[in-house]
Amino acid sequence: MRLGTARTRNPKMQISISELRSLYDTLARNNEITGFYDKLPRTLLWGEQNHDVSTTIIREAADTLDLIGRMQRTALFGVNSDNEFRKAAIEWLVTKYESCGIELESLPAEVEESEYSCPDISTHRAGRRLSVDFLRTLAVAHDIRRYIQQSRPPLRVMELGSGLGHLARTLRLTGVSKSHILLDLPESLIFSCAFLTTTFPEASVAFITDSAQAARIRPAEYDFVFVPSCFAESMDFTGVDLFVNTCSLGEMNNQTIRYWMDFVQRRTPVKYLFTQNRFLNTIDPGTHAWRWDENECSVHYDSSWTILKWDLESPWYQCPYIAPLSARSVDIAASREIPQDPRTLPERSARLLGQVKQEDWFRLADTPPDMTVRQNRLVTDVTMTGALFKLWESIRLCPSTDAVSVLLRYLETLIHSEKLVFEETRYYQELLLKMTETEEQPDAKLSALRERYAEPTSGIELVDETRDFNIVSAVCRIFTAAEYSDVKRYYAIAKAAGSLEVLRERFGNREPSGYKFVSDNLEYVVQKAKAAEEGPPLVRLEGSLDGYSIIGTHSGFVAVAHSLGHIDLFQERIGERELAPFVLKAGTYEEIRKRIKDRS
Repeated sequence: MRLGTARTRNPKMQISISELRSLYDTLARNNEITGFYDKLPRTLLWGEQNHDVSTTIIREAADTLDLIGRMQRTALFGVNSDNEFRKAAIEWLVTKYESCGIELESLPAEVEESEYSCPDISTHRAGRRLSVDFLRTLAVAHDIRRYIQQSRPPLRVMELGSGLGHLARTLRLTGVSKSHILLDLPESLIFSCAFLTTTFPEASVAFITDSAQAARIRPAEYDFVFVPSCFAESMDFTGVDLFVNTCSLGEMNNQTIRYWMDFVQRRTPVKYLFTQNRFLNTIDPGTHAWRWDENECSVHYDSSWTILKWDLESPWYQCPYIAPLSARSVDIAASREIPQDPRTLPERSARLLGQVKQEDWFRLADTPPDMTVRQNRLVTDVTMTGALFKLWESIRLCPSTDAVSVLLRYLETLIHSEKLVFEETRYYQELLLKMTETEEQPDAKLSALRERYAEPTSGIELVDETRDFNIVSAVCRIFTAAEYSDVKRYYAIAKAAGSLEVLRERFGNREPSGYKFVSDNLEYVVQKAKAAEEGPPLVRLEGSLDGYSIIGTHSGFVAVAHSLGHIDLFQERIGERELAPFVLKAGTYEEIRKRIKDRS
């Protein structure tokens, strides 16, 4: 095993913990590395929390195997569960893999979890050592072989965010890779170096410690090259076939995500790509607002790629025993062997959008979905034949305001919560607003879009009240073509609407007549509230008939069955739609009485 270009050692001798510490100390003193992360700051997760965990293990590990074992007992580089659920997960995955064409029994005996891995993460099954982490990398290797390598010789791979080196090991064992460049944080590379050099003691290895060395190295001459990611710009990637990133771009901030996607797509010669990163995970904006700055890991694929596979919930992520431990990720395999003709992109994009608009959810959006499969789908196509991919692909090929607005509408049909949103929703909202300004739409339409997507983000508090209204202030983020700004807004919300949580729901994005008033001026909303109070009550009990209470509202009349018991119509949102026979709606008092009589 060769470490760097100047240091050589017995290839069969395990790398020592003292050598690993020495490597890390060398990197820690390098001002180039510090400068890189000043320019592209780490997130809190990797800048403080995981950094502290990693450096503590490097400092305290008794030897190399102890270093590997300690890391695998954390959640930094893998998904590990307790013994009972680990076995259940492995059994489920083996069975599922068989149905997908991954036959473990037909693979060579060495294709298993490493003997140097922490024993706590593995289970022996049919004479083979298996772990949940290993089975994830096996599925990735299978997809790369199926969609990319096919009958080609082993590939030269560059991997960003290689973690412990699990995937690099599996790609080598399965014959997918010939040489592997591992780009990662300095402290993370210590662990992948330890794991891979221990697992493959005969391998030729280079560990880069400065930009000059990065410029001299010829990666094809080594089995593994460990490169602090800040030195990537100095590397010569000639001959590299495949770029891989799994589960780490989603833990970077958006500035860094855009940097790496630009680097891979415009500054390297790779012809193939495989990524597996966060997409459509739900967040509570009031609790997880920081995700708005880390939500672009699966949206910056340029039109040069031909998508070979796109699957939002691949088999590994379907496992019911790991779902609480893993974020939803989309698997993307792509090729750019044959250049795309830019003249065909608008037509292809429009064709995909047209296919989506023919689907029931879009055509019948204005008709009640009651008691049909449309009301609450249990199965959604999240592969390349589904609406989600077609909209994602339409926007990738040739973005249009129409495609982005349809995607935002589709996301609303997928979400099953009034308080949660998808991480990427904010990105697509910003994109739509920027495109609308660029296309010089009328000011009224642009203002309506800004109003719709100006969401309260923080500082929500009750500042005043009138007889029928709560007066609330909130900090809202307003988007323009180039940037956003935070402004304070005031809301007068009818007390009949219930909890102040309406600001975190979709109710907060519109102004139902007589129920909510919005302004940047406190006095204005107070005046609007008091003016509304001079009219008839917003919600009033009009009478009772045949087991129903008849309630007058700003838009008509609602009949509520007594069997429902006590409810708050507008806090529970049950009053916003008909749920016959429990809730009936009509425009006039006479019509609602007739509807009740017709049901008797």
